[in-house]
Amino acid sequence: MNYFSKVALGIVLVCIVGCGVTVNMTAHTPLPKDDDFRSVLMLSDGRGHQASGFILMRNGTEYIVTAKHFAKYMTGRDSVEIFVNGGWVRSPTRLVGQGKGELDITVFTFTKATVAKSFDQTPIISSSDTLGSGCEVWSLGFPLGYMFDDPTRNYPYPLLKHGYLSTQNGDPILYYFDGFCNPGFSGAPVFAVNSQGKLRLIGVISSRLKESDDPKAEANSGIFLAYSARYAQVLIDENPIGAPLN
Repeated sequence: MNYFSKVALGIVLVCIVGCGVTVNMTAHTPLPKDDDFRSVLMLSDGRGHQASGFILMRNGTEYIVTAKHFAKYMTGRDSVEIFVNGGWVRSPTRLVGQGKGELDITVFTFTKATVAKSFDQTPIISSSDTLGSGCEVWSLGFPLGYMFDDPTRNYPYPLLKHGYLSTQNGDPILYYFDGFCNPGFSGAPVFAVNSQGKLRLIGVISSRLKESDDPKAEANSGIFLAYSARYAQVLIDENPIGAPLN
């Protein structure tokens, strides 16, 4: 069990004991790997909008996946700010592709890879994986700009959040989750335990379900949405221009 697994399990156990609640909890519920944490980046467009994004390796090259509504300004060769070494650094980017229509996923690449070697990341969900309503999900990102500061590395660690799969439908595939989503979490990866008990990267967070059409409404419905991460693979395969690993 890695460091973050122990922390997350400890928090859950404290809540269970402290609140006097009895919960049937699997002893070895799979959690995101250390490299899943390391792959998540804190992004800003430099205009006051922040989001989460994550590294995706494919055929020895590096890509960054985030939400399209954050990266809609990207049209070709652009730039994005990334939080590194305790501050924001603007880095040049190249657009790989954006989801069509409502598909809220963008893939881009930096001109130079941010890592030197491939990560041991949780696999993306495949056509052979099955998910059931009520399965556990984990997400990694920077809600409200919060982060775990680690002085031993350049990039901040994201927060780990927990929820459950409520349902999935549509074309494109859209997942609905029971859990809270805050500003800054858009573009974050979502992981779920499949019917075989294996963890998979299943989605890219888009938004939370609104309780009101009032743009000033602050209420959080407790339901958030994510599009299937397999669409990121499709965008990459259509335009494989990722940055080679150092």
